[in-house]
Amino acid sequence: MIHFFGDSFTYCQGCTSDHEYYKKTYNGTQKTWVELISEHIGDDFINNGISGVGNQRIFDSIIENLYNIQENDIVFLSRASDTRFMVPNDNGSHDQIIINLLLDLDYKYKYWNEDAHIAVREYFKKIIVPYLPAVTGRFDDIFFFFKKYFKSRNIKVVEWNVDEHTLTEDGRAKYSIISDEHPEIDDSHWSWKGHIEFFEYIKDKL
Repeated sequence: MIHFFGDSFTYCQGCTSDHEYYKKTYNGTQKTWVELISEHIGDDFINNGISGVGNQRIFDSIIENLYNIQENDIVFLSRASDTRFMVPNDNGSHDQIIINLLLDLDYKYKYWNEDAHIAVREYFKKIIVPYLPAVTGRFDDIFFFFKKYFKSRNIKVVEWNVDEHTLTEDGRAKYSIISDEHPEIDDSHWSWKGHIEFFEYIKDKL
């Protein structure tokens, strides 16, 4: 069995049946990189990717699914942006903080009051930004020990970092994205072509 963990690029946002791009383009033949990997290896898969999350939620997802992962399985482990984090809300759950939304003064998280918005913006500016190397170091450690655990159980791990596979050094999309084909769809996730391009990269890490 193959197990995929990560954010929206693992979930394959845009190329799933709940998205506009899929509804406009899917003809029964296209495959996401996750499906292409499954086909390439010749094994079934479980996709645990979750849209809009950071590494903290990805770690939770791994822990929640450890009982499913057996010896000789393969784990694809995607690292999201280290600047994403979680905060509790009035609903008794946690919100996943995506920085461009947090800093948009017109955007409001559903269960927050204005004081909460201000406090979390200040936390990002005064704690996350100046101490980002420490945040990154902690994530480095947790990913390292997850990999060490999996390898101790004879479980192969393929790790990749989303930040390294979305934009080139000059700020352009590294792989083909949805808005390349359909400018009317404001979505910077990979198009079907982008999934093929990323698959050609990731399969060589097996």
